[in-house]
Amino acid sequence: MAMDPYDPCPCGSGKKLKFCCTNLVDEMDQVSRLQQSGQVDACHKKLAELHEKHPGNLWVATSRASVLIGMNEPSQAKDELRELLQDNPDHPQALMLYAMAAYNTDGFEKSRSAIHRCFQKCISIVPDMVGYLAVSIALEMASKQKLMAARQHLVFALKSVSEEKRQEVFVKLHELDSDIQIPYQLRSVHELIEVEVEESEQKTLDKAKRLIDIGCYGPAAKKYRELSEKYADVAGMFQNLGLCLAWDGDQAGAAEALHQAGKLGDDSFSAVECETVAQLLDLQETTDRVEVGSTKLELTSVSQALGTLTDQPLFVKVPLNEEDKQSQGAPTEFFQILDRSPDDITLTAKSDLSEVPRIVGHIAFYDRSELEDLPSRAYVTGFPSTQLKESFDVLSGLLGETLVSEAPDTESGFEESVAAEEFALFWRWHNPPDTPVVIRRQLEQRQWDHLVNEVWPSTKQQGLGGKTPQEAAAAGDQQIPLLAAAYVFDAYCSRNQFVLDFKSLCESLKLDVPETISVDEDTPIAHFTSLQLKRIDVKSLADDQLIYVTNRAMMLHHGAFLYEVLQEILERPECGKRVDLSQVYLALVDLSVQKYDRELAFSWLEKGLVWSKDQQNSFELELQWKMRALTLRVEDPQDPELIPVFEELWDKYGKKLPELRHHLSMLAEAYDLPVKDKVGIISPDQGAGESGGLFTGEPDGDAGEKKLWLPGQ
Repeated sequence: MAMDPYDPCPCGSGKKLKFCCTNLVDEMDQVSRLQQSGQVDACHKKLAELHEKHPGNLWVATSRASVLIGMNEPSQAKDELRELLQDNPDHPQALMLYAMAAYNTDGFEKSRSAIHRCFQKCISIVPDMVGYLAVSIALEMASKQKLMAARQHLVFALKSVSEEKRQEVFVKLHELDSDIQIPYQLRSVHELIEVEVEESEQKTLDKAKRLIDIGCYGPAAKKYRELSEKYADVAGMFQNLGLCLAWDGDQAGAAEALHQAGKLGDDSFSAVECETVAQLLDLQETTDRVEVGSTKLELTSVSQALGTLTDQPLFVKVPLNEEDKQSQGAPTEFFQILDRSPDDITLTAKSDLSEVPRIVGHIAFYDRSELEDLPSRAYVTGFPSTQLKESFDVLSGLLGETLVSEAPDTESGFEESVAAEEFALFWRWHNPPDTPVVIRRQLEQRQWDHLVNEVWPSTKQQGLGGKTPQEAAAAGDQQIPLLAAAYVFDAYCSRNQFVLDFKSLCESLKLDVPETISVDEDTPIAHFTSLQLKRIDVKSLADDQLIYVTNRAMMLHHGAFLYEVLQEILERPECGKRVDLSQVYLALVDLSVQKYDRELAFSWLEKGLVWSKDQQNSFELELQWKMRALTLRVEDPQDPELIPVFEELWDKYGKKLPELRHHLSMLAEAYDLPVKDKVGIISPDQGAGESGGLFTGEPDGDAGEKKLWLPGQ
């Protein structure tokens, strides 16, 4: 550890090393070498010796605390640092380490004040360490479903960490923004509203803004709460208060403030946005929930228990892939529990929806673990229902003597629940294996129509004061909360990859559809929330703006909006040069399938095929499109084009690519296609050429200019 004697002393005294801790340099150099070589115990022992020789030395004390945290002894480090800070309350390194030790010991809630003091005192001195702590907080918030807090702490960390770590934080932020299981309105930038205050309150407002800049969202919220008491009729003040509370993890308080902003808002759509976020936060915080139950069964033998379930129609084995099998905590076997037997059920497009077997629970079996001293066991989980109880009674009877005991599961840590109003929309089907995919999709479409037109409109909503959407629409006095509720439902549909006709929904509720936003080249669309983004008139976008919006639309993956944006890309040749058009067409095919519009999907397939014929690697691209057409046509055994497409692939492309025939033969066998006499079925060990798999259609050579990422890449 080569140190210049005129460098600031590492103890943090502010003096030059030469005039402070120069007598410790050699021994602290030894500590550093021990730490770098991974000799943690020796390093800790050496620091303990130095601590006895130089009690109260800040360099030794902070180094010792750092090692204790690294040894997973944060509680001891916290106690020692607390004593150190009594005499040195503003020591930046001690404050930083104390915040880390407190966080690792108690979590964010109990260490909030220490963390925020650290952020205020240390951001300019050790920004990297502040950034790392912010990332840890973000991960904790994400695990607790405090998603706006998680996102904002990642944004703050992105500005704080070093250049080499920035990409790592950016990836985490991108993963969060791309997670379609998070409501799209929460995977978005949310910026403060500019508010005007009297000169006497300007210092308070400026202080709130500075606190936000350094990640202290709770203290900033206190400043906005002070201001909101005087400016009780200013919507922007409550909106800023709500955002700060959400970023600090106080979702209940944030929802309350945002509801108030919605009531006061002069800009009706801004009010709708505040109300939408408030309702989403309410759904996460409400106590009116349906809890997933979990029961532990102790067994004498898993293999015996599994034997009793063989050929039992109410219990369907779910094969585990290799990745699942290798993951930590993976079960030995996994089963779905059904509410009725799928045997002797033949589903058609016109079948009564109540006839479709539903998945009401799961069983995870685990073999005995000598290492962890755990018996053979199984965990049964599911939402409480009459059907689950009946199936569970059948299971208990089948297990017979292999069942040693049953009790509520208290050791797996499994906890899950759904807000009651969302549970009304919850459904999971098990289709009999001989049901064609095209029939399954037709039934799913009918189920979604049922949810959109009957179930959701008649479900009481907390955001509507306990009224149903139908009742609120009839009353006509809750336009903003009702439109917000529609956006919340749209988020639910998007999470489940259903493309909701939002305009029709608004019309059914007698709501005005929000107007589109026309933009120019100076419009700051990078600051648009996801709801604002969806309102953009995409035809008004300049080419660069369209590319930017496309990237954001890909992350949001809101089906209707993404479909509109990708269509616009195809209208602009210059934009088409900057994206992979093959992937654009494929994405439009997939979105058409999500819209349950089979004919539309085939029309995009045809357009993609026509486009591919003019490309340099036309053979590979045509094969890609023909294969995609086959995978769509195979969903309907009665499709008159199914066999011709299969035969064309076998004859035209299979001659050049033997591994393709191998893949086609397996597809024919899986779907029982009537092609054995025409093309023959080769065995699994034939036809798989040297490449080891199906030709991917990726072009050879240099990829050239980087393309916009699109689905399927």
